[in-house]
Amino acid sequence: MKLIAVEPFFNSPSLKIKVPTDAKGFEHQNQVPKGLRFEIGTAPDYAGLTEAEKVIVQQVVRGQRPRAIFDVDANKGRIARVDAEVAAEVKAKEAASAANISLEEKIAGAVASALAQAGLVKKAA
Repeated sequence: MKLIAVEPFFNSPSLKIKVPTDAKGFEHQNQVPKGLRFEIGTAPDYAGLTEAEKVIVQQVVRGQRPRAIFDVDANKGRIARVDAEVAAEVKAKEAASAANISLEEKIAGAVASALAQAGLVKKAA
């Protein structure tokens, strides 16, 4: 049964969801990132799942706070929204990390500025 995570959630050992390390939003194998496409069981539909697999699907799809949706045509609009949200979150995270200057770069800049003020080195143009 194919599912899509609509929010990040804990991947407990009972879920047995394989999270690829190259998945968008990957942090750890125990974390299912938002937007991840995954499968529970080998059946293409709910009716073909075992009772244990049905319980797992119910936990992630129907709980108080649903964490995944079925990857079916009826959910195309919601799937598109999740994909757009994931793309926006990834883009924002990349922009934020590009804007951040590491501590080492700040120290190097302060040292270079102090040396230039002391006349020990020339300022870069």
